[in-house]
Amino acid sequence: LLRARRLRRRPGHRFAPEHLTPEGHYTVLTPEEILGSARIGGRRIDRGILLTAYEHAQFTEPGDLVVTAHPHFGVYVDAEGVSLVAAPARILRVHPDADPPLRPRVLAALLRAAAGEHARTSGAVRASRRIEDLVVPDLSRAEADLYEAVLAEIESRAALLREQTAALDDLTRVMAAGMTDGTLTIQPLPHTDTH
Repeated sequence: LLRARRLRRRPGHRFAPEHLTPEGHYTVLTPEEILGSARIGGRRIDRGILLTAYEHAQFTEPGDLVVTAHPHFGVYVDAEGVSLVAAPARILRVHPDADPPLRPRVLAALLRAAAGEHARTSGAVRASRRIEDLVVPDLSRAEADLYEAVLAEIESRAALLREQTAALDDLTRVMAAGMTDGTLTIQPLPHTDTH
């Protein structure tokens, strides 16, 4: 994909840890965010610091894949763009005129699957960590479009489940607080007649 110029690689940048704070103008994606061990948006950088200390840093574009291979493989699709990527993570940018087209969500799913398979089949004591070693199928336009539609539906349902889980967590917290301070009384639940 890189040789065919359907995909471009952009490096991450080295940021001083003291420049990354919870407040700031721009999100910085580190390997921890990509791997899910840190919250997206938890590390940010101030615009003034970015312009003076990191003038060559490039922002992500909508649909960029941010990948890391350390300590293990992870990929994140930056749907909105305007993020910065901290090394050793890097950007894979889909060329807009690629033919057949590459869909970022589809490519991310295929890379995850290839990374899992590569880790299982490698006979080396220490498996290669090069993203370039991963083999993904080259889907036709029709296959990519169908796969994209299915992934979009899955993502939509997963987002709904996350919202419901957050609402139930809030209800649990509010109920516990109400029981603790004596402001909540629980009535018996009505039983439904199943006959």
